[in-house]
Amino acid sequence: MAAGTGYTGEDGVELAVPVDGAEACGRPAGGGVQPAGLGARDTLRLEAALPLHGHELGPGITPLQAGLAG
Repeated sequence: MAAGTGYTGEDGVELAVPVDGAEACGRPAGGGVQPAGLGARDTLRLEAALPLHGHELGPGITPLQAGLAG
């Protein structure tokens, strides 16, 4: 499944594949496809200032405390 969730703040898609297809999916496929791990995804999300609800934004952390003032 491919989904353009915007989770990282980048133009692109996230792929969800069955375990038995993950290795083939992770090989360089040409056309600018570049696999990235969860660490890279989270770094992009942080650079785009997109907080996770419950971890970086929630009942105990206001938008101002999360650095989303503007």
